[in-house]
Amino acid sequence: MRTSGPLGVLCLASLGALALAFGSVGCGESGSSDTIDTRVDVSDVEDTDAGDTADTTVANDASDVSDTDAAADVPDVICVEDQDCAGLFPNRKMCQVVLCNTANGKCGLFSKVNGATCTDYNACTDVDACKDGECVPGEATSCNDQNPCTWDHCEIRDGCKHDPVQNTCSDGQACTKDDACKDGVCVGVRDDCDDLNPCTRDTCDAQLGCQHAPLEDRCDDGNRCTEGRCAGEAIPDCVP
Repeated sequence: MRTSGPLGVLCLASLGALALAFGSVGCGESGSSDTIDTRVDVSDVEDTDAGDTADTTVANDASDVSDTDAAADVPDVICVEDQDCAGLFPNRKMCQVVLCNTANGKCGLFSKVNGATCTDYNACTDVDACKDGECVPGEATSCNDQNPCTWDHCEIRDGCKHDPVQNTCSDGQACTKDDACKDGVCVGVRDDCDDLNPCTRDTCDAQLGCQHAPLEDRCDDGNRCTEGRCAGEAIPDCVP
């Protein structure tokens, strides 16, 4: 290396300090300045690149893990027949059924055929049926027991109720009288059909009721001026 004059002295003095900081460098007006600037620039770039690389790697890893976990939560069921779909859609409606769609090989929900039986969990409706995937209530339940001694009504949970009532009624028997409700049953008193007429035979027919057939036996009409049969014939010159 050639050195001379003051510039040479300055160069030699500076080499020691620069060597400690950056290692060996050449001596010259252009060379020394360019080399120092270049190393500083490289250091800056390396720091920036390292930071960017670390950040990008963490972000990508987190994103990949999240996507994988989410996909694992969704079962990819490929079906060939309806049995392959067993256990899926546990919260489906009563009028829906899980079937295998053979067109795409995937399980899906389908509506049961209209008219299929179901229940709306209301004991006061009859013949509930499916319609377009929904359970439609049937007609209102009739609780009429044809008993005049009960109050007929329906409760959603328990169905028909027949509570006893106090009421006049008819037991449908021709040979009873004074019919009245007792403990939910219509009860009548046996009618003896006595018409207090000694000249009649008092009986009761189950269909016709009380019957009073005339008698021709002897009797007493309570009039001492008559005699004979129940028709009673006048006794001449008799004073009652």
